[in-house]
Amino acid sequence: MRMHKILVNNLRLYCLRVNESVVFLFNGGVKTKTNAKDCPNVGPHIKRANRITQKINQLFIENEISWNKDRTDIVYLPGLEIEL
Repeated sequence: MRMHKILVNNLRLYCLRVNESVVFLFNGGVKTKTNAKDCPNVGPHIKRANRITQKINQLFIENEISWNKDRTDIVYLPGLEIEL
C-alpha cells in the first residue's frame, strides 16, 4: 500500500476525553469556514460527536456502561448497540 503525505492545516478531529486513560475519537474534516459549526465539511461531524457524547453520558447514568476496576477501560455487555 502506498502512503501519500497530505498537508492539511485546517483538519478538525473531535474527541471526548472521559479521563486520563479513555478518549473517544470522532470523525472530522477540513474546516472551510471561520466558524466550524457553519462549515459544511465539519459541522455535521460536530453535531454527530455531540449526539454520541450525550448518549455515552446517558449510558453511564443508566449503568449500561461502567468503568473497570482501575478506571482504564469501559465495561459493557456484549452486543450493546447504541441508538442515536
